[in-house]
Amino acid sequence: MTKSELRAYAMRVSQASRTELIVIMYEVAIKYIDDAVAALNNGDIEGYRQNLKKSKAFVNELASVLDMKYDVSLNLLSLYTFMNKAMVRADITLKTDELIRVRGMLDKLRISFVHVSATDDSAPMMKNVQQVYAGLTYSKNSLNESYGDPADMQRGYKV
Repeated sequence: MTKSELRAYAMRVSQASRTELIVIMYEVAIKYIDDAVAALNNGDIEGYRQNLKKSKAFVNELASVLDMKYDVSLNLLSLYTFMNKAMVRADITLKTDELIRVRGMLDKLRISFVHVSATDDSAPMMKNVQQVYAGLTYSKNSLNESYGDPADMQRGYKV
C-alpha cells in the first residue's frame, strides 16, 4: 500500500462513524490481499507474506471487536475464523485460490456494511480532529482531485 493510500485511509478514519470504520477495515484488508496476490505474481514472496500478515491482522481485529450478545456476531466470528485459517493455508502453500475466495467474502461483507453505514447518522468516532476538505480542480486538459487538512493546503497567492 502506498503512502498516499495510507494517508487517504487515515483521513477517512478521522471522519468516520462506527460503521464507516468497519467498512474502512474491510477495504484495507481487501487492499492488502490484492497487494499480496500482486506480490506473489511478481515473484516477491516476502512482500506476499507481509501483505498477507497485514490482512490477517485486520480480519483478526474485526473478530476481536464483535459484540457477542448478538446472534450475527457468532456467525461473523465463524466467518472470520474460516478466513484466518484460509490465509494461513495460503501463506504456507503460496497459492492464491483461497485468498481470492476470502477476498470475495470480505467484499460481500463490505458491501453489506456500506448499506448499514448509509443509515448510520452517528457522529464521527474521533473527537477534536480537524475537518478534512475535498475538492476538484481542473485545467485545460486535466481534472485533479485533492483532499487534505485546510492548514496544509496552499491556496491563493503568496506575496
